[in-house]
Amino acid sequence: MFFLFSCNVQKNINVQNHLPQISTKKLLQNNIISPNSHYKSRYYSMLPYLFYNGKGDFIKIKGDYFSLKHPIYEEVNIMIGYWEELGEYRNILLAVVWVKSKTQYDLTNLDINVVSSKHGLMIPKYRHRDRDSNFNNEIAYTVKIPLEYERQIIDKVYDDVVTITVNGYKYEMLNPELKLD
Repeated sequence: MFFLFSCNVQKNINVQNHLPQISTKKLLQNNIISPNSHYKSRYYSMLPYLFYNGKGDFIKIKGDYFSLKHPIYEEVNIMIGYWEELGEYRNILLAVVWVKSKTQYDLTNLDINVVSSKHGLMIPKYRHRDRDSNFNNEIAYTVKIPLEYERQIIDKVYDDVVTITVNGYKYEMLNPELKLD
């Protein structure tokens, strides 16, 4: 805890330090997949979320994405995290979802819902169709996270779970500030 003094006004601000990074081995023992072994290396400008692999849906890491099984589609790819700055956006929780299917017809009625347990419904910002052969359909979802100071993001993501539902099938993404017993 420290105090800021400005114009003779005292402001008490709680600055929480982030938790130590959990080893990939320990995460895997708890059915949690990290996007890389140094997932906290870009704090505080970017905080990538982790994937809870409770149903065994994980296929592999594909660039910045978790490649996941789906009962209807070939695969669902999800990238999610907090970004301090991304193009015109500032302080956002961003989820990008793209679905790969054998036919374009299967993708015409996608029903995707993205909800943060702490920040609510995430809103689709853009659709990008047929970017290349690997991205049949891509949708970005965002929600702004108001911050008074940079390190407050730790408190804002702590204990957050983002649930992504693709045509009724759910995936859970965990904040990087989690504790394992």
